[in-house]
Amino acid sequence: MVKKLCILLSLFLLFGCTDKIQQGNCKINVENNVEGYVLKGEYTIYYDKYEYVTKIEKKETYKSNDEKILEYFNISKELDYKNMSNYGGYEYTIEKLDDKVSINAIIDLKQTDIKQMIIDKKMDRDYTSKNKLTLYGIKDYYESKGAVCDIE
Repeated sequence: MVKKLCILLSLFLLFGCTDKIQQGNCKINVENNVEGYVLKGEYTIYYDKYEYVTKIEKKETYKSNDEKILEYFNISKELDYKNMSNYGGYEYTIEKLDDKVSINAIIDLKQTDIKQMIIDKKMDRDYTSKNKLTLYGIKDYYESKGAVCDIE
């Protein structure tokens, strides 16, 4: 018994934990004076050792003093997330408050049909490999929107 335990411990120390999930973050802060809103977003990206994204946690807040702009974001984001949830893996809440619309979402990419998203042109093929979203792809996507990412 002790011998088996020593062998298992040696293998674990030799090979380590191979399924370790890592994480990185992207943040965006956009002030759009022309359209009258401010977007603040935080995105936590989880990825495996092959640098495939496994999950994204999103927190976005759209602030405005204009009720029409808030209503626009409330309706359009609800439609966006409802449509995207057809691909699986999406959990989200959208809440309209006095001067802001808050969005919290978790996207489990292990449950999401990436292949169909590419076919439907909901995701750029260049952001993927083997029908999985790559770390480089999500970083490129968020940085193209103005976010700053701490992903290597």
